[in-house]
Amino acid sequence: MENKKTVVYVILDAFRWDYIDEKNTPFLFELTKKSVYAKKLKSSTGFTQRTAMFTGIAPSESDVFTVFYRDPDNSPFKFLHKKSAKLVKLVEKMTRLPHHFFCKLNKLVRDSLIQSNGFRRCRFPIVANIPLNILPQLSLSEDQERGLWYPGSLGKIETLFDVLYKEDKNVSYLMYPIEFCGTTEKVMEGARRYVDDQDDLYLFQFNDSDDLVHFCGVNTQRRRDICRDVDSGLKQLVDLFESKFDDVSLVIIGDHGMSDVHKSLDVERDIKSIAKKNKLCLGKDFLYFLDSTMLRIWWLNNKAKEAFTSLYNKPLYKENGEWVNDELAEKYSIPGPGAKYGDMIWWVNQGVMIEPCFFHPTKNPVKAMHGYKSDYEDMKGFALCRVEGVSPKQIEECTLYDICPTICDAVGVRYPNMNKAKSLLK
Repeated sequence: MENKKTVVYVILDAFRWDYIDEKNTPFLFELTKKSVYAKKLKSSTGFTQRTAMFTGIAPSESDVFTVFYRDPDNSPFKFLHKKSAKLVKLVEKMTRLPHHFFCKLNKLVRDSLIQSNGFRRCRFPIVANIPLNILPQLSLSEDQERGLWYPGSLGKIETLFDVLYKEDKNVSYLMYPIEFCGTTEKVMEGARRYVDDQDDLYLFQFNDSDDLVHFCGVNTQRRRDICRDVDSGLKQLVDLFESKFDDVSLVIIGDHGMSDVHKSLDVERDIKSIAKKNKLCLGKDFLYFLDSTMLRIWWLNNKAKEAFTSLYNKPLYKENGEWVNDELAEKYSIPGPGAKYGDMIWWVNQGVMIEPCFFHPTKNPVKAMHGYKSDYEDMKGFALCRVEGVSPKQIEECTLYDICPTICDAVGVRYPNMNKAKSLLK
């Protein structure tokens, strides 16, 4: 009888390298002794880790850096201009309502607008609190016309999934943004549904170590309890696959770290003040985007450029972060300022957060965040690979890019043609 083999790839979202210990994560702790174990994983910079891990190249080469970028001609939200003009105005006026009621109604209207126009299968896009009147100027870096797990999703850039498709490998993608990622219950629901498909590769994602730790902080007992629960869920997942397959190879990573927030800054107030003073219209003269750790501004004319460049010399921005220039972009392998990701990009220091931002509700203060410079120790995850015939060893550090060729070696396929990373199994 044929020996049944599979590879199980698991992301423990924002699971920092120093979370692993014998007391709180006993299953992971034991796995590190039986695996090729990279104690620290240096993540990619920005908010598109999936592209990095599935191509083996940096954002500066893939040009996939932040979730949203400016591209009005190809925006999937163009329908908001015409079909939903009245509802868009309604949502923007809802800020006058009591906060708890505003939040519920805001989400209801936004979800109705977006999901009724084709975004049903995935949880994406998370439009959160992005002003609806600027969404028609924005496009998605990942999962726009098709999910990243589909062949051809990044055009000319070959991904792991392009290779798997060409080499006739069967895949069950159950990661973000598919509905089976998140809690242990969700992950196990997807695993039980698809484990009998006997695929060559399964991809899963536990999100509690990101979603919940944002609101409890890193250095808390609650965070340790969350890690214990994630560890237990991981064991359930591995036990299930080992009961169904003769040979289960594991690739498990913490894709980035997390750092406690000690200061929040309202930079939106500056943006609105400058716009009001100079009689600038949002969407017509300028755009801005509030990522949790980045402020991005687009000038749409010279008047806006002259007005907003005054921020370069403001002490608040010098003391709490730095403006991205070509030199900084090269150091962190990201696209520099420009028409796509922002003519001005301000990147906060570790422990600082932009609040309000377009992704996190102000009613629940955020106590921990990621998205800081990737060489900070708190921003690092981990990686381990348990593959039959490969001797255990410990590596001090790897990169997120190295995960792409590692999965390829575990499955037994070639690397994507632009990959520049090194497999942990070599």
